[in-house]
Amino acid sequence: MDVKKVFFEQLSFFISVPALIWQFFFLYFPLAFIVYLSFVSSDSADAGFTLAHYASFLSWPYIAIVARSFGLAFVNATVSLCLAYPVAYFLALHMKRWKHIFLFLMILPFWTSLLVQVYA
Repeated sequence: MDVKKVFFEQLSFFISVPALIWQFFFLYFPLAFIVYLSFVSSDSADAGFTLAHYASFLSWPYIAIVARSFGLAFVNATVSLCLAYPVAYFLALHMKRWKHIFLFLMILPFWTSLLVQVYA
């Protein structure tokens, strides 16, 4: 079997290897380390396995905060859907000539953070 032929057949794999190595060292390894630290006691005298961090997360104040966050996210998604769907429908079907200009005007506010970064 010709090595050159195998290399070109598997070129996408060989090109992706540096990205996979980068992803492992800067995403998976730190994530695994954080998960490990969540199961280890923060007390330096007793560095054994513990579920104390997760038990404290399941206390009432944290549950209330997470529930409120999910409620706010649901309300935000519902309001956005109710406002955006009719606008998109109107732009798609009734605004043939000005569709691109109105789409540009709708996207323009999202450029604010980019403009602030470039200006800074």
